[in-house]
Amino acid sequence: MPRESDLNPSQSPTALFGFELRRHRKEKGWSQLRLARAVPYSVGTISMIETAKRSPSEEFARCCDEALEAEGALMRLWPMVSHATAPPWFRPWLDVEATAETIRTWEPLVVPGLLQTEEYARAILGHVQRSGV
Repeated sequence: MPRESDLNPSQSPTALFGFELRRHRKEKGWSQLRLARAVPYSVGTISMIETAKRSPSEEFARCCDEALEAEGALMRLWPMVSHATAPPWFRPWLDVEATAETIRTWEPLVVPGLLQTEEYARAILGHVQRSGV
């Protein structure tokens, strides 16, 4: 695990989030264990996020923001983190999706996931696995 001084907040949005999470936690005088008791996440998860080895979920950011009384600081960082962790080809769509009123999909060859039965999904995934796609 890197020492606290090894985390460079300018390295990535995930590192900035980890740096800020640690800063707010320490300002409150809490250990990672104390924070873990206040939020529904383990010490290991908190540690991995503070060291930028794992990206936070929106729910994690919200829970920590409230528990640490960070006044929305962590939630303001979360969109930047979620953008950075998305595959590069998908990042433009995050902005489109955020402002969309309706999202439509057209799947001429596959039934959309929410409409799939378990048997259909198993057949599709089995085909993908066998064909190496």
